[in-house]
Amino acid sequence: MYVLVFMHLETREVFVTPSTRSPDSAWVTNQAKAFVNYATDRDEKPTCLIHDRDTKFSAALLCRAAARIRDDQAQ
Repeated sequence: MYVLVFMHLETREVFVTPSTRSPDSAWVTNQAKAFVNYATDRDEKPTCLIHDRDTKFSAALLCRAAARIRDDQAQ
């Protein structure tokens, strides 16, 4: 089983996604969207995303997530 975990390093708060047996780029994208939606309601917004070099982390996904985070911080 695979899970995707997002962690706020300063507070050590963890956001754990639903698990899957066969992760693919679409699954990663959905989990990232869920995290970004969760994070937009928080006082402390994410400022960076650290990940490994797995091909499931597509460039398009990372650009969209970064743009969404930047847009939310500008408001």
